[in-house]
Amino acid sequence: MTGLGDDRLVAGRRALEQTREDFWAVCAPVNPPKLARDYVDYFCARNAANVDTVKKNQPRRLQFYDAVDTYLRAYSAIANELEPAGYAPREVASIEKEVRFFEDVVRDVKLAAGEQTD
Repeated sequence: MTGLGDDRLVAGRRALEQTREDFWAVCAPVNPPKLARDYVDYFCARNAANVDTVKKNQPRRLQFYDAVDTYLRAYSAIANELEPAGYAPREVASIEKEVRFFEDVVRDVKLAAGEQTD
């Protein structure tokens, strides 16, 4: 029989896996090599001075922000317990690197779109 803590970790892992999957579906159209600039190009505009494209891409940007936010909340819920939740150390390192990367990407996209000041 599992305890409440085990059930919480199972649910947390399930939530993290689902939100990561949903997140990556939103990011799938971004052109390789999927560096920060590639996300800015797709969710904002290749040339941020092109106000019409920036405006046209607002719905996809909002979807991206929502997907990142949902993913980060699921991550935060079990961030200090990834290994007890069943992630191997290599997976933990990969997820942590991914989270840091996308926190920066969201900032870069918002700056390029004029939605946030530095």
